[in-house]
Amino acid sequence: MFRMIFVNLPVADLDRSKAFYEAIGFHNEPKFSNEAAAMMVLSDTISVMLLTHPFYATFTRKPIADANNSSQVMLCISCESPAEVDRITDAAGAAGGKVDVSQVDQTKGGPMYGRDFEDPDGHQWSPMWMDPQFAEQGAHPVEETTQATRPETIVCNQEGTMPINPNASIEITAFAWVPEFAQGVVRDLRARWALEEAGLDYRVQLLGQTRPAEYLQEQPFDQVPVLRDGTLQIFESGAIVQYIGEKSEALLPSDAESKYRAIQWTYAALNSCEPAILNLLLIDIFFTGQEWAKLRRPGAEDFVKLKLKRLSDWLGDKQWLEGDRFAIGDLVMITVLRFLRHTDLVAGFPNLDAYVKRGEARPSFQQALSDQLAAFAANEPQLEPEGAAA
Repeated sequence: MFRMIFVNLPVADLDRSKAFYEAIGFHNEPKFSNEAAAMMVLSDTISVMLLTHPFYATFTRKPIADANNSSQVMLCISCESPAEVDRITDAAGAAGGKVDVSQVDQTKGGPMYGRDFEDPDGHQWSPMWMDPQFAEQGAHPVEETTQATRPETIVCNQEGTMPINPNASIEITAFAWVPEFAQGVVRDLRARWALEEAGLDYRVQLLGQTRPAEYLQEQPFDQVPVLRDGTLQIFESGAIVQYIGEKSEALLPSDAESKYRAIQWTYAALNSCEPAILNLLLIDIFFTGQEWAKLRRPGAEDFVKLKLKRLSDWLGDKQWLEGDRFAIGDLVMITVLRFLRHTDLVAGFPNLDAYVKRGEARPSFQQALSDQLAAFAANEPQLEPEGAAA
């Protein structure tokens, strides 16, 4: 699992600060914003939490420093080019920030190019570009053979191709390993399950938490799975499942009405149900114990319950969403509901609980799950004894 960083900054005027950060390239995430806080997203792994002074004060017993008059921290962000450094800094100036406040000029050549600016509350940011060759070598290069190994160095199996069938034309990507809380729900499970239902051979390319740079040309959001079939490449698990379904009537009926009713349920699962469910999951897994999360969770749970009730009412006493025939809509919906396995919310709706268990009992699901978990087990980080060589 990649780590995320949330930089919490006290601000005097929340709306003014939101406008400033939007002007320099952040975007607001309304799911984690209210009148006291705003989540401003820079990338998949970096966000700034803007907190009003009263709300910020609930997290600390110390006085809030005035960043306009004293310095506590400088926030450096990497850029892809010197031009991007200039773009961000100039945008900050145009939005009311102070620019080029450092005593050191890093724009006069050399392996690094950087500028800096302050936001309206005085928090200092330093966008910086580093020459790739210099970054690879390091400021103080050392021979790899002389680097000391930290105690308890984690050693993982190598990434590569996991041959479900090494001669298969279809290949999907999956993570070599993820932490226990994510095992069994990573989205390549949908592709594996669909391929098993359709009776199609496939092979798996296992990826580490740092993917090759060229992977972004296939999956711009750096996630799994990607499906490759000859020259065809598809990302997003919903699209992949539909592609597989169109190869087999085991997943998609041939008549138009039944086919598109099955497809509509994949969209319903991913658009109407999954966002609410993942919102609750993120609160419970990543933000548990935080004050804002404690305040937000009851509302998030109520919204999930509403989604589950609507789904339960539709399902009624049917075996599957559209009657007696299992289809891709059921496959995707069941994988979405499994994100709630850390709660008893699904169990609160007996027909949904039985529905999920029916899906999980299918031999194709059991095989897909077993194959995913086998990869994680084979690549589980191992701790070397203290003092062992790299």
